[in-house]
Amino acid sequence: MKINKKYIWLSILVFTLSWESTFAGQSLFGISNKSLGLVRSSFSGTGLARSFETAAGDTLQINYSNYALWSDLSRPSYSVKINYAAAFGDDGVTHNYFNDIADFSGGYLVIPIMKRKLVLGMGLQPVTSMEQRIADSVHTNVKEDLLIRGGLSRVSLNISYKVLSNFGIGLGYEYNFGKILNQFHLDYSSATEMIPLKFKYEYRFYGNGLVVSTFYKPFRNFIVGAVYRPVTTINARIQAESSSAEVNKSQLKKISLPAQYSFGISYSPTDRFAFGLDLQYQDWQNEYKINDQLAGDHFQKYYRLGFGVERRQSKKLFTKFTEELDYRFGLFYGRLNQNSNGNPIKEYGVSCGLSVPIQRFRSHVDLFLNIGRRGDLDQNAYQETFINVGLSISASEIWFVNYED
Repeated sequence: MKINKKYIWLSILVFTLSWESTFAGQSLFGISNKSLGLVRSSFSGTGLARSFETAAGDTLQINYSNYALWSDLSRPSYSVKINYAAAFGDDGVTHNYFNDIADFSGGYLVIPIMKRKLVLGMGLQPVTSMEQRIADSVHTNVKEDLLIRGGLSRVSLNISYKVLSNFGIGLGYEYNFGKILNQFHLDYSSATEMIPLKFKYEYRFYGNGLVVSTFYKPFRNFIVGAVYRPVTTINARIQAESSSAEVNKSQLKKISLPAQYSFGISYSPTDRFAFGLDLQYQDWQNEYKINDQLAGDHFQKYYRLGFGVERRQSKKLFTKFTEELDYRFGLFYGRLNQNSNGNPIKEYGVSCGLSVPIQRFRSHVDLFLNIGRRGDLDQNAYQETFINVGLSISASEIWFVNYED
């Protein structure tokens, strides 16, 4: 019995290095009171490069959005993704900001039980995130330090079944968890005899959820995909550290996360070209609740619309290297899940990327780059230009092979 370990060790190395992250921040948007952070797109590196994934079928690439499409995989496959994001902000008056963060952005392992029929998969993926650190001198001898970071993630266990040759479904269990830290330190001890002011709030989240996914091929080169997550209830354990014993008492609150709807289509006029469209939607305005009460009027209905094109590698065995690459390009437009200055925050940009084969037709590295703008000076009193760059490593392997003596 033989296990191919080459790409497994490469993935572990990427996972380890990804935690050596810069520690400056992610965005000034999404750090308001009661916020869980900015919604993160549930796309692989491939999906982020072409701006669509919900209806994208690919026998080499694990789909991070629509688990029903896993039923087309014939070999054990896995994928991991890392990401670096930076935002350049401006308030139109006196300040320019730079924030950046690098992190591990998810990974999946998929194992066919019945080849191209019944598939079991598991994985981890961030759902929301925020990180911001502001260290400044208010006066010559007074310093302040504010740290806000964290977000939600989910671990999933999914089963996908191809009911017909052109129709499949997926059902998954998800465990939602995460932590958000809010820490403030005001130090004026060098100017007076007063004790520095410190407080810290730690929010820990945990709860169960479900996801249902499906795909349908009305004809050979056209795929329709859909994903639904019902309203999910999670618990939030709040623990404070301050000089007040009353404030420090632990609290437990119930949080309702809004239902998530994803819909996509893809069309391949030839074996080498594909076009796709994705739409994601969540009603954070009316469905995000804390102890059955709306979280606040600064939350909005979230949506993201993406469109893209992909040129796939040649299937010829002997060809030049440039013909062995996949090329991708896309456009996206959406609205964040909360407002700023009383107005919704719009986001738009372009995406591109390519796949570089490690072992042709079986394993590859997917590179992606997103460049865009979020916010508006007139509407939000602040705007950011952001970049999002990273990679995912995907492999399709025969892990267990029996040899006769």
